[in-house]
Amino acid sequence: MAEYIGHTKIDKNGKIIAIQSLRDHLLNSKKYAEKFGSELNIAHVTGLAAILHDLGKYRSEFQDYIKTGNEKRGSIDHSTFGGAFIKEYVTDYIQLNECDPNTRFNLQMLQNILMNAIFSHHNTNGLKDYLLTSNKSPFLERIQNFLDSKKNVNELKIIKNIFYSDVMSKANLDDYFNQAFTEFKRIVENILTNKDTTLPNLAMLGNYVYSCLLDADRTDAANFEYGKEVLNQNNSQKIFKTYYRRLVDKLDDMNKGKISQINQYRAEMSQECDDFATKKSGIYTLSLPTGGGKTLASMRLSLKHSILHNKKRIIYVLPYITIIEQNARVFREKLNNNENDTTNILEFHSNISQKLNTQYSNISHKQNNFEFQNLMDLAEDNWDSPIVITTMVQFLNTFYSSGTKNRRRLHNLCNSVIVFDEIQKLPIETTALFNYAINFLQEICNCNIILCTATQPALDKINDPKLNISKNAEIISDLDERIDQFKRVKFINKMFSNGRKSDLTCDEAAVKIFEATAKTDSILAVFNTISATEKVFTKLNELLIENNVQIPVYYLSTRMCPAHRKDVIKDIKNRLEENQPVICISTPLIEAGVDISFKSVFRSACGLDSIIQTAGRCNRNSETDCGYVYLISIKKEEENLERLKTIKAGQEIMLDMITSQQADITNLLDKNVVAQYFNIFYKKENLNGLTQGKRVGEYNLSDYVFRVGVKENNINTVPFSDFETIAKNFEVITQNTTSIIVPYGNKAKDIIAEINGVVKNKSDLKDLMKKAQSYIVNVYKNVFDTLDKERALEVISPENSNTAIYALKEGYYNEYTGLTTQFNADCVANIIF
Repeated sequence: MAEYIGHTKIDKNGKIIAIQSLRDHLLNSKKYAEKFGSELNIAHVTGLAAILHDLGKYRSEFQDYIKTGNEKRGSIDHSTFGGAFIKEYVTDYIQLNECDPNTRFNLQMLQNILMNAIFSHHNTNGLKDYLLTSNKSPFLERIQNFLDSKKNVNELKIIKNIFYSDVMSKANLDDYFNQAFTEFKRIVENILTNKDTTLPNLAMLGNYVYSCLLDADRTDAANFEYGKEVLNQNNSQKIFKTYYRRLVDKLDDMNKGKISQINQYRAEMSQECDDFATKKSGIYTLSLPTGGGKTLASMRLSLKHSILHNKKRIIYVLPYITIIEQNARVFREKLNNNENDTTNILEFHSNISQKLNTQYSNISHKQNNFEFQNLMDLAEDNWDSPIVITTMVQFLNTFYSSGTKNRRRLHNLCNSVIVFDEIQKLPIETTALFNYAINFLQEICNCNIILCTATQPALDKINDPKLNISKNAEIISDLDERIDQFKRVKFINKMFSNGRKSDLTCDEAAVKIFEATAKTDSILAVFNTISATEKVFTKLNELLIENNVQIPVYYLSTRMCPAHRKDVIKDIKNRLEENQPVICISTPLIEAGVDISFKSVFRSACGLDSIIQTAGRCNRNSETDCGYVYLISIKKEEENLERLKTIKAGQEIMLDMITSQQADITNLLDKNVVAQYFNIFYKKENLNGLTQGKRVGEYNLSDYVFRVGVKENNINTVPFSDFETIAKNFEVITQNTTSIIVPYGNKAKDIIAEINGVVKNKSDLKDLMKKAQSYIVNVYKNVFDTLDKERALEVISPENSNTAIYALKEGYYNEYTGLTTQFNADCVANIIF
């Protein structure tokens, strides 16, 4: 029998140098999909999708294309045939077995899940929509268009016979399908136990199957492309046991001998977390006061729970505005005994590659001749490390965003402990979609969910959907007492003067900070925008130079790459530990996830949660009797919050609470004040419909989860969500951002150079992509456009791919403030593009 080709490997001259048979690819994909699907006990369901997904590659037309490369990539449909195969198979199955209505409905649900996963495995926007607001169904149209073609129907008959001969006999497929259907009925029965979450959980189940198929397909393709096994084979249980013992020993060492009172409180709460780990998986809250040690306490809980309940992974999710590398550094130091040892710990900031934006004519593009074959997609990480530290943006993207590399990771969240640090920073407009995802992960995927913060946002109080937080969910007992124990700052209201609001310019704010240096030489000042932060930083430096005051001033913002921010924070910490003078001017990124302590803090007006988090960077370890937090207000024209609607809303609510005396400057840490703040916040935002997601026509994104089933052309569509519409419209941040690798230091320059063509072995690419995570800056479209006009960007991925990796040219990265849109010759060193 003739050998059918699944994949080819092409050299730089366009010559085929290796071939993978289609049979091997289908069987290998089935093996991986079974492994992934076994986490939900649906190994045969996911295996069925995998073994049929590339059935259309048996077409003679496709075989001619893959041998010659004469056709445009993607121009020959191979995805629809596998879906059409399973539709025909299930139709015959129903007729042969005289199924009752309930069985028929379950069979058609299984059919549609498999069809859609197979249809969509090359669709950048995910699963096809089942039903649009116009009552059209792209899903139904896809299969109907196929069936309307006699050529397609005839080809399918030929392909079926080849498949039964080349891959799996009809008898074996029948047996395999029966096992898949048994698994499917069992999980649907589980989903039906909670009527409130039935529809969204069915939607998520389809997404889960899709994720398993994507990862199985990409993993096998990567194995073939790289010439080695890329699937992580780590023994998580062994790793977690080692890490737990190591962490507990280090915590015990910290508490030997005489320890401070505040460290004693931390040790007690850490032990409470350890004790709580025995409880069954659920959705729990960890409401440690700021400075309470929740980073290590939550990891201790996660490790012990993972050991006791056989979890495969720990996912640590931080807000998109924080510095995740700080937590990663702490975990590496405590668990790997070396802050630079990334073994078993993935620090994932964002996808590095993105679609090449051809509208930008000024971006240099390196010439390449070899076939790219989705190499960058294969190299992007699929989160199979035992411990993954990432952002809320990336977490939500696994469920809702465009890009198959995002959805590919979803199944790896299953059977994990997922810690959401600083959960109050969840973008308000994503609340509903977040709740859907978390309910599915806990109820169906057996995840243990920990919501960490000193200011719990009461997500269970939001209806439609309600987050199903477990009974007796709070991990820490006697919270009121713990909050009192950690009161170590005094708030001073500088937002008002003589009962009237007193707004400052950025220059005036810099003067206030400068004047404070007469009393203290350890100051943090946090502002809401990058623009205001830069203005204050610049003016303060001028004042210090003019007055010959020798205090170093550091700057922090998201215009700096993670490695740069890490170095700056390390320098600041060293100075603080040595009691040397230091000032830090920062955007809000420092207010969460950074273990640092200043004697005095200035905070631009914002929401209560941000005020409390910023206060947590003041007198953190009770170094003095009392630290001081000065609340100031910046003029609107200098700190424009129109595009930062959540920050603006929080600021307005906080000012109203203070002026109406609902909150007193002396009791901002009181949990009742915090609860009142969030109650007002959610009511205010619900009136604007923000918690329901972005508007799409007359509907909200979350409405798509509740599409009712329709009957059309005798095909029942099940009440699943329209993931393609969501993917086209979903964004965690209000503007799309683009990831750019920046030339910060020699390591970054070496990575850029290697990706740009020095790499000799493709198997090294995935490692390079991981290393590049520390040198990424994400920029909004307006900044990207400016960089394009300045000719400041280089595309360092092959030209004949629609995938781009953007690199910033030297001269556009400042050693103090990071990425800049204006060329500076002082920033230039030697690098070849």
